[in-house]
Amino acid sequence: MGSNESIIIINLIKIYGNIIQVKPIDEEDTLTLFKTKVPFSESSKANAEALIQTLKCISLTITYTAIYINIKILIIIILNYLKLFRKSKIN
Repeated sequence: MGSNESIIIINLIKIYGNIIQVKPIDEEDTLTLFKTKVPFSESSKANAEALIQTLKCISLTITYTAIYINIKILIIIILNYLKLFRKSKIN
């Protein structure tokens, strides 16, 4: 952490009080949490585990990542539907 980051953190602590450290949960619980947010098949389990390990099993990070993935999935579904709809109107 650089000196500018340290100064910012110290100032935030002075303004907002104590900072609570969020500790990682175990990998199995993290995988369960992720699966409740982003259902995945057994064939995708290894990728989900790799993502969880990359995110260091921090529940807040897993939750925000799941939200991001769900939004991206929804956008892709909508875009695919729109392409199919337009294609069907042409034919």
